[in-house]
Amino acid sequence: MKIRIKFCKYGVMKFIGHLDMMRYFQKCIRRAGIDIAYSEGFSPHQIMSFAAPLGVGVTSDGEYLDIEVYSTKSSAQSLKAFNETMAEGVRVVSYRRLKDTDKKAMSVVAAADYELYVKDGYEAPDVDYEAALKEFYGKPGEILITKQTKKGERTMDLKKLIYAFQVRKEAGKPVFYLKRVNQYFTLKSAQEARIT
Repeated sequence: MKIRIKFCKYGVMKFIGHLDMMRYFQKCIRRAGIDIAYSEGFSPHQIMSFAAPLGVGVTSDGEYLDIEVYSTKSSAQSLKAFNETMAEGVRVVSYRRLKDTDKKAMSVVAAADYELYVKDGYEAPDVDYEAALKEFYGKPGEILITKQTKKGERTMDLKKLIYAFQVRKEAGKPVFYLKRVNQYFTLKSAQEARIT
């Protein structure tokens, strides 16, 4: 049986890297009494996969984790069991059974919404952030970054990945809102895709 878990991460838990987050969930699954399936072979491990894990220092309102289980309680009972084992900074918000034909979350997360905040003390009160962002983004050319991967470094054009943005004020401070397409999807498929 396949289960999709949606969780949010906040507070100091944003400083936990992906591998430690994976180990954290493995322990929480055992403590919550989830009847998780294990791989076969000499060194069995829990069958789980995270969809588009975030970098260190980023909080989230919705990350996804798929697991396989032998049996399961109701969604409400499983949610309660999970959240009773969670440390402050991680909360499971959804636990639902998938159909056998459903794809893994990793292959269906087409885009993500980001909110970027200006650090306290770094605000520029006389700057029109929205106009500056539109001017910067509207310039011809690319916005290149170098990304470290398992196979080395790769150069990416961020301009092709950001398909919507706006700037709004919260408590008198600017908040940048960006929609970023997953690099493996086209812009059209990202706008059409939905994950729950």
